[in-house]
Amino acid sequence: MKAWFATLICLAVTLGAGNALGQPHWRDDGINGPPEEIVIVENDTFSFVMEVLDGGEFERWDFRVNGSAGLNLMVERIDSHKSRITLNPWIGSRGDYEIRVIAQTPDGLGLVADIVVTVLFLNRPPELVQLLPDVRKFEDQNLFVIELFRLTDYFSDPDDDTLLFELIDAPPLLHFIINDETSVLSMRMVRNFFTPEPLEVIVKASDTDSTATYDTFTVYIRPINDPLLPFHLIDPPDSSNAPDDSTVTFVWHQSVNVDPDLVSYVISFSRNNNLIFVHSTGIDTTYTVRSDVIDTGIRWWVLAHTLNDSVRSIETFTLFPPLDVEDKHPLPQNFSLSAFPNPFNSTTTISFSVGALREAPLRLAIYDINGRMVADLVTGKNAYPPGQHKITWDAGSVGAGVYFVHLEYNGVKLSRKLLLIK
Repeated sequence: MKAWFATLICLAVTLGAGNALGQPHWRDDGINGPPEEIVIVENDTFSFVMEVLDGGEFERWDFRVNGSAGLNLMVERIDSHKSRITLNPWIGSRGDYEIRVIAQTPDGLGLVADIVVTVLFLNRPPELVQLLPDVRKFEDQNLFVIELFRLTDYFSDPDDDTLLFELIDAPPLLHFIINDETSVLSMRMVRNFFTPEPLEVIVKASDTDSTATYDTFTVYIRPINDPLLPFHLIDPPDSSNAPDDSTVTFVWHQSVNVDPDLVSYVISFSRNNNLIFVHSTGIDTTYTVRSDVIDTGIRWWVLAHTLNDSVRSIETFTLFPPLDVEDKHPLPQNFSLSAFPNPFNSTTTISFSVGALREAPLRLAIYDINGRMVADLVTGKNAYPPGQHKITWDAGSVGAGVYFVHLEYNGVKLSRKLLLIK
């Protein structure tokens, strides 16, 4: 530890250098007097009191202090024999210094105290130069990485430390990127992503001593109206006959909508190019009517719509009446399709018959409600001779639900609905 020391000097009158009775000297009682050591941080303030004891021999003592200008030294008189010395080192003045406190009488007698001062480095936190700007974009405006701003244009460090940046609780779908070399903040847009309301993002700027400063900005990705996607009809197949059952169910795919709007459906029927019936099914993708209302050939299609958009099914199918009502498409003799049991659990037996009018390809397949083929039971030309045939379908690999068995032969199609229960 560096210690102070006091020297008695004679400017006009020479005195002894001790602390003999009546000889001027510094008070040193632990409260007033030269400090043993001064350790101070940049931009901080430290004060101490210096007092001369002279037994009343001198009327007053004048104080001054010599030292580096960077220590910002000040002297404040308290009374005729006492003054307060204050240090307020400037930023950047770290290091070791020596100051000299001098007390002097009008007659020229003086006391000197030399004190060593150590100024420590003050790490100042990063500063916010200006507020971060908010980000406003439109959905799908730019699907590439876009530069937003350079963070060092908004943060700086008064000590010229290298700043490290990170985002706090940033929404992951916004895909922010910070370039460590350039400090540029970028964002990669994701298709069909938008924010219902502005989202707040916190930016943390840290220096090498982990002292940090924060600021926030908001990101608002405004939604745009995405069009509904076209969709397919499923059942009954085009140019098929209505089933002999008491009802016929029309089935179609959903229209894909990337927006959160509710999609509703309207099924339409026409005969001889004249619209005869329209029905809204709401969000359902099926519609069931009695088979006997299909007393002649009809055409049907579906319209999907939201509040802002609509799209029609890709196909328009034709449906003929059941065979015992009107034989618009004569079938080969004994041409039929059925399944038992139905509903079923795990397996069902599909019975079909084919005629012998001429050679023709035959296909028997199972489809799910989305029109995806899940089982190809028969594919080929003349795979089965004319007559009645049975095939067992093991549905163990598919989930419970509605399926359709389709039979195609000689340009004619038959379809039956199956219900798998597990």
